[in-house]
Amino acid sequence: MNKIEDKELIELPKSQSFHDSSAREPHPLDDIDVLITGGMGRGMVKRLEQKSIKALMTKESDPEKAILRYLDNSH
Repeated sequence: MNKIEDKELIELPKSQSFHDSSAREPHPLDDIDVLITGGMGRGMVKRLEQKSIKALMTKESDPEKAILRYLDNSH
């Protein structure tokens, strides 16, 4: 079974949200592989794809459970 070994909370100002930032400029989350969220529009999915970030939507409200489900390939 996969487990979460480390975690870090990153709080971004509104100006650095993916929605409000430039897709061509560096972003603090550029190094992530997957963004798990409760929902997003097609434009956001495309924008994440441009940065080689996999967009994953879930109905799970507990972030740790959502991550574990992703790691266990049960999403």
